[in-house]
Amino acid sequence: MKQIKLCNNHLYYKKNGKTWKVEYTEKVLESLCHSGYDASSITTLGGRLKVPLYSFQVTAVLHAMNRNWNMLLADDMGVGKTNSAIACMVASASKKTLIVVPANVKYQWERAINTVIKKPPHTYVCTGKTFDGAALLYLHHSPCVIINYQILNDWLDVFMEYKWDLMILDEAHKIKKSKSICTRACKFLREVTKSVICLSGTPLTDRTSDIWNVVHIVDTQVFPSEFAFQQRYCNGVIDERGRASVSANTMDLHQKLVDSGVMLRRTKAEVQKQLPKVTIDVVPLDVNTSTLSGLEAEVMTQYKAISKMQGGAVGRATFQVRTSMEHYLQEAIRLKIPMIINWIEDFLEESDEKLVVSVVHREKCGNILKKHFGERAILIDGGVSSKHKDELITEFITNPDLKLLIGNILSVGTGTDGLQKVCSNVAIVELPWSPAELWQLISRLDRNGQKQPVNAYILAVYNSIDEVLARVLDKKKNILNEVLNGESSGVSDSLLHLLKGVKI
Repeated sequence: MKQIKLCNNHLYYKKNGKTWKVEYTEKVLESLCHSGYDASSITTLGGRLKVPLYSFQVTAVLHAMNRNWNMLLADDMGVGKTNSAIACMVASASKKTLIVVPANVKYQWERAINTVIKKPPHTYVCTGKTFDGAALLYLHHSPCVIINYQILNDWLDVFMEYKWDLMILDEAHKIKKSKSICTRACKFLREVTKSVICLSGTPLTDRTSDIWNVVHIVDTQVFPSEFAFQQRYCNGVIDERGRASVSANTMDLHQKLVDSGVMLRRTKAEVQKQLPKVTIDVVPLDVNTSTLSGLEAEVMTQYKAISKMQGGAVGRATFQVRTSMEHYLQEAIRLKIPMIINWIEDFLEESDEKLVVSVVHREKCGNILKKHFGERAILIDGGVSSKHKDELITEFITNPDLKLLIGNILSVGTGTDGLQKVCSNVAIVELPWSPAELWQLISRLDRNGQKQPVNAYILAVYNSIDEVLARVLDKKKNILNEVLNGESSGVSDSLLHLLKGVKI
Protein backbone atom coordinates (compact mmCIF):
# COMPACT_ATOMS: atom_id res chain seq x y z
CA MET A 1 0.00 0.00 0.00
CA LYS A 2 1.23 3.50 -0.85
CA GLN A 3 2.57 5.42 2.13
CA ILE A 4 1.89 8.99 3.22
CA LYS A 5 4.55 10.88 5.12
CA LEU A 6 4.19 14.01 7.25
CA CYS A 7 6.96 16.56 7.57
CA ASN A 8 6.86 20.25 8.48
CA ASN A 9 3.07 20.36 8.32
CA HIS A 10 3.02 18.93 4.81
CA LEU A 11 1.94 15.55 3.49
CA TYR A 12 4.15 13.75 0.98
CA TYR A 13 2.89 10.96 -1.26
CA LYS A 14 3.67 9.38 -4.61
CA LYS A 15 1.30 9.39 -7.54
CA ASN A 16 2.01 8.51 -11.16
CA GLY A 17 5.70 8.15 -10.39
CA LYS A 18 5.97 11.65 -8.91
CA THR A 19 6.23 12.82 -5.29
CA TRP A 20 3.51 15.26 -4.37
CA LYS A 21 3.56 17.75 -1.51
CA VAL A 22 0.44 19.26 0.00
CA GLU A 23 -0.24 21.21 3.17
CA TYR A 24 -1.67 19.03 5.94
CA THR A 25 -5.38 19.23 6.66
CA GLU A 26 -7.64 16.58 8.11
CA LYS A 27 -9.70 16.51 4.92
CA VAL A 28 -6.64 15.93 2.74
CA LEU A 29 -5.37 13.14 5.00
CA GLU A 30 -8.76 11.42 5.05
CA SER A 31 -9.14 11.82 1.29
CA LEU A 32 -5.78 10.16 0.67
CA CYS A 33 -6.72 7.31 3.01
CA HIS A 34 -9.98 6.80 1.13
CA SER A 35 -7.91 6.67 -2.07
CA GLY A 36 -5.91 3.72 -0.75
CA TYR A 37 -2.93 5.41 0.85
CA ASP A 38 -1.55 4.15 4.17
CA ALA A 39 -1.32 6.81 6.89
CA SER A 40 -0.34 4.46 9.72
CA SER A 41 3.13 6.00 10.06
CA ILE A 42 1.39 9.32 10.77
CA THR A 43 -1.39 8.10 13.03
CA THR A 44 0.98 5.96 15.11
CA LEU A 45 3.79 8.54 15.17
CA GLY A 46 6.10 6.26 13.25
CA GLY A 47 4.99 3.13 15.06
CA ARG A 48 5.46 4.55 18.57
CA LEU A 49 1.75 4.30 19.40
CA LYS A 50 -0.24 1.07 19.70
CA VAL A 51 -3.54 2.95 19.38
CA PRO A 52 -3.70 5.01 16.16
CA LEU A 53 -4.74 8.64 16.37
CA TYR A 54 -7.79 10.05 14.65
CA SER A 55 -6.95 12.77 12.14
CA PHE A 56 -8.26 15.49 14.50
CA GLN A 57 -5.85 14.16 17.14
CA VAL A 58 -3.00 14.38 14.64
CA THR A 59 -4.05 18.01 14.20
CA ALA A 60 -3.77 18.52 17.96
CA VAL A 61 -0.23 17.11 17.97
CA LEU A 62 0.80 19.38 15.09
CA HIS A 63 -0.83 22.36 16.75
CA ALA A 64 1.07 21.72 19.97
CA MET A 65 4.34 21.16 18.09
CA ASN A 66 3.98 24.47 16.26
CA ARG A 67 3.63 26.18 19.65
CA ASN A 68 6.62 24.41 21.22
CA TRP A 69 4.23 22.07 23.04
CA ASN A 70 2.41 24.87 24.86
CA MET A 71 -1.34 24.92 24.34
CA LEU A 72 -4.79 24.70 25.87
CA LEU A 73 -6.61 21.73 24.34
CA ALA A 74 -10.29 22.52 24.96
CA ASP A 75 -11.95 19.67 23.08
CA ASP A 76 -15.33 18.47 24.31
CA MET A 77 -15.44 15.73 26.92
CA GLY A 78 -15.46 12.32 25.25
CA VAL A 79 -13.51 13.49 22.20
CA GLY A 80 -10.20 11.99 23.31
CA LYS A 81 -8.07 14.70 24.93
CA THR A 82 -6.17 12.12 26.99
CA ASN A 83 -4.88 10.23 23.95
CA SER A 84 -4.02 13.52 22.22
CA ALA A 85 -1.97 14.62 25.24
CA ILE A 86 -0.21 11.26 25.47
CA ALA A 87 0.64 11.53 21.77
CA CYS A 88 2.12 14.98 22.44
CA MET A 89 4.22 13.50 25.23
CA VAL A 90 5.59 10.93 22.78
CA ALA A 91 6.03 13.30 19.83
CA SER A 92 7.80 15.92 21.95
CA ALA A 93 10.29 13.27 23.15
CA SER A 94 9.71 14.38 26.72
CA LYS A 95 12.18 12.69 29.05
CA LYS A 96 10.48 13.88 32.24
CA THR A 97 6.72 14.44 32.23
CA LEU A 98 4.50 15.52 35.12
CA ILE A 99 0.77 14.84 34.74
CA VAL A 100 -1.53 16.56 37.24
CA VAL A 101 -5.09 15.21 37.36
CA PRO A 102 -8.15 14.85 39.61
CA ALA A 103 -7.69 12.02 42.11
CA ASN A 104 -10.35 9.79 40.61
CA VAL A 105 -8.65 9.49 37.19
CA LYS A 106 -5.01 8.93 38.23
CA TYR A 107 -5.04 5.24 37.41
CA GLN A 108 -7.12 5.81 34.28
CA TRP A 109 -4.23 7.93 33.00
CA GLU A 110 -1.71 5.26 33.96
CA ARG A 111 -3.74 2.62 32.09
CA ALA A 112 -4.08 4.92 29.08
CA ILE A 113 -0.31 5.48 28.88
CA ASN A 114 0.34 1.74 28.98
CA THR A 115 -2.39 1.10 26.43
CA VAL A 116 -1.60 3.84 23.92
CA ILE A 117 2.22 3.85 23.83
CA LYS A 118 3.96 0.88 22.20
CA LYS A 119 6.91 1.01 24.60
CA PRO A 120 5.41 2.89 27.53
CA PRO A 121 7.72 4.70 29.93
CA HIS A 122 7.75 3.65 33.56
CA THR A 123 5.04 5.71 35.20
CA TYR A 124 5.01 6.51 38.90
CA VAL A 125 1.68 7.41 40.51
CA CYS A 126 2.09 9.56 43.63
CA THR A 127 -0.16 8.72 46.57
CA GLY A 128 -0.64 10.38 49.93
CA LYS A 129 0.66 13.62 51.37
CA THR A 130 3.81 12.01 52.77
CA PHE A 131 6.49 9.99 51.02
CA ASP A 132 9.45 7.83 51.95
CA GLY A 133 12.84 7.07 50.40
CA ALA A 134 11.38 4.41 48.11
CA ALA A 135 8.87 6.92 46.72
CA LEU A 136 11.64 9.43 46.05
CA LEU A 137 13.67 6.74 44.29
CA TYR A 138 10.73 5.85 42.03
CA LEU A 139 10.14 9.53 41.36
CA HIS A 140 13.76 10.07 40.40
CA HIS A 141 13.92 7.19 37.93
CA SER A 142 10.43 7.49 36.38
CA PRO A 143 10.18 9.36 33.06
CA CYS A 144 6.48 9.96 33.74
CA VAL A 145 4.91 10.99 37.06
CA ILE A 146 1.19 11.28 37.81
CA ILE A 147 -0.19 13.18 40.82
CA ASN A 148 -3.57 14.58 41.81
CA TYR A 149 -4.25 18.26 42.47
CA GLN A 150 -5.17 17.65 46.12
CA ILE A 151 -1.66 16.55 47.12
CA LEU A 152 0.42 18.48 44.58
CA ASN A 153 1.47 21.12 47.10
CA ASP A 154 2.70 18.43 49.50
CA TRP A 155 5.11 17.13 46.87
CA LEU A 156 6.01 20.57 45.51
CA ASP A 157 9.43 20.97 47.12
CA VAL A 158 10.74 17.69 45.75
CA PHE A 159 9.17 18.34 42.32
CA MET A 160 10.93 21.72 42.17
CA GLU A 161 14.27 19.91 42.27
CA TYR A 162 13.69 18.56 38.74
CA LYS A 163 13.63 20.10 35.30
CA TRP A 164 10.40 18.93 33.65
CA ASP A 165 10.19 18.76 29.87
CA LEU A 166 6.40 18.70 29.88
CA MET A 167 3.61 19.26 32.38
CA ILE A 168 0.08 18.16 31.49
CA LEU A 169 -2.75 19.65 33.53
CA ASP A 170 -5.92 17.60 33.09
CA GLU A 171 -9.22 19.36 33.82
CA ALA A 172 -7.19 22.54 33.99
CA HIS A 173 -10.18 24.60 35.12
CA LYS A 174 -9.14 23.35 38.57
CA ILE A 175 -6.56 26.17 38.56
CA LYS A 176 -8.96 28.99 37.71
CA LYS A 177 -8.71 30.54 41.21
CA SER A 178 -5.49 32.53 41.60
CA LYS A 179 -5.39 32.14 45.38
CA SER A 180 -5.96 28.38 45.51
CA ILE A 181 -3.12 26.20 46.78
CA CYS A 182 -3.00 23.98 43.69
CA THR A 183 -2.94 27.01 41.35
CA ARG A 184 0.03 28.45 43.19
CA ALA A 185 1.78 25.07 43.10
CA CYS A 186 1.27 24.83 39.32
CA LYS A 187 2.65 28.35 38.85
CA PHE A 188 5.77 27.46 40.84
CA LEU A 189 6.25 24.31 38.76
CA ARG A 190 5.92 26.34 35.57
CA GLU A 191 9.25 27.94 36.46
CA VAL A 192 11.02 24.57 36.15
CA THR A 193 8.94 23.23 33.24
CA LYS A 194 9.78 23.69 29.58
CA SER A 195 6.26 23.18 28.15
CA VAL A 196 2.70 22.98 29.45
CA ILE A 197 -0.38 21.43 27.89
CA CYS A 198 -3.67 22.19 29.64
CA LEU A 199 -6.73 20.03 29.02
CA SER A 200 -10.25 21.22 29.73
CA GLY A 201 -13.57 20.93 27.93
CA THR A 202 -14.76 23.95 29.91
CA PRO A 203 -11.78 26.22 30.63
CA LEU A 204 -14.24 29.06 31.11
CA THR A 205 -16.77 27.58 33.54
CA ASP A 206 -18.44 30.61 35.05
CA ARG A 207 -17.00 33.93 33.94
CA THR A 208 -14.27 35.25 31.66
CA SER A 209 -11.84 35.58 34.56
CA ASP A 210 -11.81 31.79 34.91
CA ILE A 211 -9.55 31.37 31.91
CA TRP A 212 -6.84 33.79 32.99
CA ASN A 213 -4.67 31.36 34.98
CA VAL A 214 -5.12 28.51 32.49
CA VAL A 215 -3.92 30.62 29.55
CA HIS A 216 -1.22 32.43 31.50
CA ILE A 217 0.40 29.20 32.68
CA VAL A 218 0.50 27.97 29.07
CA ASP A 219 1.76 31.20 27.49
CA THR A 220 2.46 34.40 29.42
CA GLN A 221 2.60 36.44 26.23
CA VAL A 222 -1.06 36.06 25.26
CA PHE A 223 -2.27 38.14 28.20
CA PRO A 224 0.85 39.60 29.84
CA SER A 225 -1.04 41.61 32.45
CA GLU A 226 -3.82 40.26 34.67
CA PHE A 227 -4.93 43.82 35.43
CA ALA A 228 -5.21 44.64 31.72
CA PHE A 229 -7.09 41.35 31.16
CA GLN A 230 -9.60 42.25 33.88
CA GLN A 231 -10.10 45.72 32.49
CA ARG A 232 -10.74 44.43 28.97
CA TYR A 233 -12.69 41.24 29.61
CA CYS A 234 -14.18 41.76 33.09
CA ASN A 235 -14.90 45.50 33.04
CA GLY A 236 -12.48 45.75 35.95
CA VAL A 237 -15.16 44.64 38.41
CA ILE A 238 -13.68 42.63 41.32
CA ASP A 239 -15.83 40.88 43.95
CA GLU A 240 -15.12 40.55 47.69
CA ARG A 241 -13.06 37.38 47.06
CA GLY A 242 -10.76 39.17 44.66
CA ARG A 243 -12.34 37.58 41.56
CA ALA A 244 -13.43 39.47 38.49
CA SER A 245 -17.20 39.12 38.72
CA VAL A 246 -18.34 40.55 35.37
CA SER A 247 -17.80 39.15 31.88
CA ALA A 248 -17.22 41.52 28.97
CA ASN A 249 -16.10 41.42 25.33
CA THR A 250 -16.56 37.66 25.23
CA MET A 251 -16.46 37.32 21.44
CA ASP A 252 -13.28 39.35 21.34
CA LEU A 253 -11.78 37.06 24.01
CA HIS A 254 -12.72 33.98 21.99
CA GLN A 255 -11.10 35.42 18.88
CA LYS A 256 -7.95 36.28 20.82
CA LEU A 257 -7.68 32.71 22.10
CA VAL A 258 -8.12 31.28 18.60
CA ASP A 259 -5.96 33.78 16.70
CA SER A 260 -3.08 33.46 19.16
CA GLY A 261 -3.23 29.69 18.75
CA VAL A 262 -3.05 29.19 22.50
CA MET A 263 -6.41 27.36 22.45
CA LEU A 264 -7.53 24.53 20.18
CA ARG A 265 -11.13 23.41 20.56
CA ARG A 266 -13.24 20.84 18.68
CA THR A 267 -16.77 19.80 19.61
CA LYS A 268 -18.21 16.31 19.45
CA ALA A 269 -20.38 17.38 16.55
CA GLU A 270 -17.34 18.50 14.56
CA VAL A 271 -15.43 15.22 14.87
CA GLN A 272 -18.20 12.67 15.39
CA LYS A 273 -17.73 11.11 11.95
CA GLN A 274 -14.28 9.94 13.04
CA LEU A 275 -15.40 8.53 16.40
CA PRO A 276 -16.91 5.08 17.02
CA LYS A 277 -20.63 5.00 17.76
CA VAL A 278 -20.02 3.71 21.28
CA THR A 279 -16.87 4.12 23.36
CA ILE A 280 -16.49 2.29 26.66
CA ASP A 281 -13.96 3.64 29.17
CA VAL A 282 -13.08 1.76 32.34
CA VAL A 283 -12.32 4.23 35.14
CA PRO A 284 -10.26 2.54 37.89
CA LEU A 285 -10.99 4.01 41.34
CA ASP A 286 -8.26 3.62 43.95
CA VAL A 287 -10.25 2.28 46.90
CA ASN A 288 -9.50 -0.81 48.96
CA THR A 289 -9.75 -2.36 52.41
CA SER A 290 -8.74 -5.64 53.96
CA THR A 291 -12.44 -6.53 54.06
CA LEU A 292 -12.80 -6.05 50.31
CA SER A 293 -9.63 -8.00 49.62
CA GLY A 294 -10.88 -10.83 51.83
CA LEU A 295 -14.24 -10.97 50.06
CA GLU A 296 -12.48 -10.95 46.70
CA ALA A 297 -10.25 -13.85 47.71
CA GLU A 298 -13.28 -15.75 49.00
CA VAL A 299 -15.10 -15.35 45.68
CA MET A 300 -12.13 -16.56 43.64
CA THR A 301 -11.40 -19.51 45.96
CA GLN A 302 -15.00 -20.69 45.80
CA TYR A 303 -15.23 -20.16 42.05
CA LYS A 304 -12.03 -22.12 41.30
CA ALA A 305 -13.26 -25.01 43.48
CA ILE A 306 -16.33 -25.47 41.23
CA SER A 307 -14.19 -26.91 38.42
CA LYS A 308 -13.47 -29.97 40.59
CA MET A 309 -17.12 -30.62 41.46
CA GLN A 310 -19.82 -32.72 39.84
CA GLY A 311 -23.59 -33.11 39.97
CA GLY A 312 -25.72 -31.22 42.46
CA ALA A 313 -22.64 -29.94 44.26
CA VAL A 314 -21.97 -27.60 41.35
CA GLY A 315 -25.36 -25.91 41.71
CA ARG A 316 -24.99 -25.44 45.46
CA ALA A 317 -21.44 -24.12 45.07
CA THR A 318 -22.50 -21.72 42.31
CA PHE A 319 -25.23 -20.33 44.58
CA GLN A 320 -22.61 -19.80 47.30
CA VAL A 321 -20.27 -18.02 44.89
CA ARG A 322 -23.10 -15.75 43.82
CA THR A 323 -23.86 -14.96 47.47
CA SER A 324 -20.19 -14.17 48.14
CA MET A 325 -20.01 -12.11 44.96
CA GLU A 326 -23.03 -10.07 46.06
CA HIS A 327 -21.35 -9.37 49.42
CA TYR A 328 -18.24 -8.28 47.52
CA LEU A 329 -20.20 -5.97 45.19
CA GLN A 330 -22.01 -4.35 48.11
CA GLU A 331 -18.75 -3.69 49.95
CA ALA A 332 -17.21 -2.35 46.74
CA ILE A 333 -20.02 0.15 46.17
CA ARG A 334 -19.84 1.28 49.80
CA LEU A 335 -16.18 2.15 49.30
CA LYS A 336 -16.65 3.59 45.81
CA ILE A 337 -19.44 6.05 46.70
CA PRO A 338 -17.21 9.02 47.70
CA MET A 339 -15.10 8.68 44.55
CA ILE A 340 -18.17 8.18 42.38
CA ILE A 341 -19.56 11.45 43.73
CA ASN A 342 -16.25 13.19 42.98
CA TRP A 343 -16.17 11.74 39.46
CA ILE A 344 -19.72 12.94 38.74
CA GLU A 345 -18.94 16.39 40.16
CA ASP A 346 -15.88 16.56 37.88
CA PHE A 347 -18.01 15.50 34.91
CA LEU A 348 -20.54 18.25 35.60
CA GLU A 349 -17.73 20.78 35.95
CA GLU A 350 -15.91 19.57 32.84
CA SER A 351 -18.97 19.38 30.60
CA ASP A 352 -22.38 21.00 30.21
CA GLU A 353 -23.82 17.73 28.88
CA LYS A 354 -26.34 15.49 30.63
CA LEU A 355 -25.38 12.21 32.26
CA VAL A 356 -27.25 8.98 33.01
CA VAL A 357 -25.91 7.23 36.13
CA SER A 358 -26.70 3.53 36.31
CA VAL A 359 -26.93 1.81 39.73
CA VAL A 360 -27.99 -1.61 41.02
CA HIS A 361 -28.60 -1.09 44.75
CA ARG A 362 -31.20 1.53 45.61
CA GLU A 363 -30.40 2.05 49.30
CA LYS A 364 -26.62 1.61 49.13
CA CYS A 365 -26.13 3.71 46.00
CA GLY A 366 -29.11 5.29 44.23
CA ASN A 367 -30.61 7.06 47.24
CA ILE A 368 -27.20 8.25 48.45
CA LEU A 369 -26.39 9.80 45.07
CA LYS A 370 -29.82 11.45 44.83
CA LYS A 371 -29.43 12.92 48.32
CA HIS A 372 -26.04 14.38 47.42
CA PHE A 373 -26.99 15.90 44.06
CA GLY A 374 -30.45 17.01 45.14
CA GLU A 375 -32.35 19.09 42.61
CA ARG A 376 -29.68 18.57 39.98
CA ALA A 377 -30.80 14.95 39.63
CA ILE A 378 -33.84 12.74 39.30
CA LEU A 379 -34.02 9.16 40.57
CA ILE A 380 -35.82 6.33 38.80
CA ASP A 381 -36.02 2.89 40.40
CA GLY A 382 -38.41 -0.02 40.81
CA GLY A 383 -40.51 1.94 43.27
CA VAL A 384 -41.50 4.53 40.67
CA SER A 385 -44.82 3.97 38.91
CA SER A 386 -44.96 3.84 35.12
CA LYS A 387 -46.79 7.16 34.97
CA HIS A 388 -44.35 8.91 37.28
CA LYS A 389 -41.42 7.36 35.41
CA ASP A 390 -42.68 8.88 32.15
CA GLU A 391 -43.05 12.24 33.88
CA LEU A 392 -39.49 12.09 35.21
CA ILE A 393 -38.09 11.08 31.83
CA THR A 394 -39.95 13.97 30.19
CA GLU A 395 -38.59 16.37 32.80
CA PHE A 396 -35.05 15.15 32.19
CA ILE A 397 -35.47 15.59 28.44
CA THR A 398 -37.10 19.02 28.54
CA ASN A 399 -35.36 20.73 31.47
CA PRO A 400 -31.92 21.98 30.36
CA ASP A 401 -30.87 22.60 33.97
CA LEU A 402 -31.48 18.98 34.98
CA LYS A 403 -28.16 17.26 34.29
CA LEU A 404 -28.38 13.88 36.08
CA LEU A 405 -30.65 10.89 35.71
CA ILE A 406 -29.82 8.35 38.41
CA GLY A 407 -31.55 5.10 37.70
CA ASN A 408 -31.67 1.42 38.46
CA ILE A 409 -30.19 -0.32 35.43
CA LEU A 410 -33.37 -2.32 34.81
CA SER A 411 -35.69 0.66 35.26
CA VAL A 412 -33.74 2.88 32.85
CA GLY A 413 -32.56 0.13 30.50
CA THR A 414 -36.07 -0.97 29.55
CA GLY A 415 -39.21 0.89 28.59
CA THR A 416 -37.57 4.29 28.16
CA ASP A 417 -37.24 6.33 24.99
CA GLY A 418 -36.17 9.87 24.20
CA LEU A 419 -33.01 9.94 26.32
CA GLN A 420 -30.94 9.75 23.14
CA LYS A 421 -32.29 13.15 22.10
CA VAL A 422 -30.56 14.97 24.95
CA CYS A 423 -27.88 12.66 26.36
CA SER A 424 -24.92 10.67 25.03
CA ASN A 425 -23.15 9.84 28.30
CA VAL A 426 -23.75 7.04 30.80
CA ALA A 427 -21.80 6.14 33.93
CA ILE A 428 -22.14 2.54 35.13
CA VAL A 429 -21.17 2.72 38.80
CA GLU A 430 -22.28 -0.84 39.65
CA LEU A 431 -21.95 -3.85 37.37
CA PRO A 432 -25.25 -5.65 36.80
CA TRP A 433 -25.44 -9.44 37.18
CA SER A 434 -26.36 -9.80 33.54
CA PRO A 435 -24.06 -8.00 31.07
CA ALA A 436 -27.01 -8.01 28.66
CA GLU A 437 -28.66 -5.48 30.99
CA LEU A 438 -25.66 -3.21 30.52
CA TRP A 439 -25.89 -3.35 26.75
CA GLN A 440 -29.64 -2.73 26.90
CA LEU A 441 -28.93 0.37 28.95
CA ILE A 442 -26.37 1.64 26.45
CA SER A 443 -28.84 0.96 23.64
CA ARG A 444 -31.19 3.49 25.27
CA LEU A 445 -28.69 6.12 24.16
CA ASP A 446 -27.30 4.48 21.03
CA ARG A 447 -30.47 4.46 18.96
CA ASN A 448 -32.37 6.44 16.34
CA GLY A 449 -32.31 10.14 17.20
CA GLN A 450 -28.84 10.10 18.75
CA LYS A 451 -26.72 12.77 17.10
CA GLN A 452 -23.56 12.25 19.14
CA PRO A 453 -21.16 9.36 19.76
CA VAL A 454 -22.09 7.58 22.99
CA ASN A 455 -19.61 7.46 25.87
CA ALA A 456 -20.05 4.77 28.54
CA TYR A 457 -17.90 4.99 31.65
CA ILE A 458 -17.58 1.95 33.93
CA LEU A 459 -16.37 3.04 37.38
CA ALA A 460 -14.55 0.08 38.92
CA VAL A 461 -12.28 -0.68 41.88
CA TYR A 462 -8.64 -0.48 40.77
CA ASN A 463 -6.82 -3.82 40.38
CA SER A 464 -9.78 -5.92 41.53
CA ILE A 465 -12.38 -8.35 40.25
CA ASP A 466 -14.54 -5.27 39.69
CA GLU A 467 -12.06 -3.76 37.22
CA VAL A 468 -11.17 -7.04 35.53
CA LEU A 469 -14.84 -7.82 34.88
CA ALA A 470 -15.34 -4.32 33.52
CA ARG A 471 -12.48 -4.78 31.08
CA VAL A 472 -13.76 -8.19 30.02
CA LEU A 473 -17.12 -6.57 29.33
CA ASP A 474 -15.38 -3.89 27.28
CA LYS A 475 -13.67 -6.55 25.16
CA LYS A 476 -16.98 -8.33 24.66
CA LYS A 477 -18.91 -5.21 23.69
CA ASN A 478 -19.61 -6.83 20.32
CA ILE A 479 -22.37 -8.76 22.09
CA LEU A 480 -24.31 -5.50 22.11
CA ASN A 481 -25.31 -6.26 18.53
CA GLU A 482 -26.30 -9.79 19.48
CA VAL A 483 -28.53 -8.50 22.27
CA LEU A 484 -30.19 -5.95 20.01
CA ASN A 485 -30.69 -8.55 17.29
CA GLY A 486 -32.22 -11.01 19.73
CA GLU A 487 -29.43 -13.55 19.33
CA SER A 488 -27.90 -15.54 22.17
CA SER A 489 -24.34 -14.45 22.93
CA GLY A 490 -23.51 -17.49 25.03
CA VAL A 491 -21.33 -15.41 27.35
CA SER A 492 -23.69 -12.86 28.80
CA ASP A 493 -25.70 -14.97 31.26
CA SER A 494 -24.02 -13.78 34.44
CA LEU A 495 -20.96 -12.12 35.90
CA LEU A 496 -19.87 -15.56 37.07
CA HIS A 497 -19.34 -16.63 33.44
CA LEU A 498 -16.86 -13.80 33.05
CA LEU A 499 -14.73 -14.92 36.02
CA LYS A 500 -13.14 -17.65 33.92
CA GLY A 501 -9.52 -16.79 33.39
CA VAL A 502 -9.59 -13.92 35.88
CA LYS A 503 -6.34 -13.71 37.83
CA ILE A 504 -6.38 -11.81 41.10
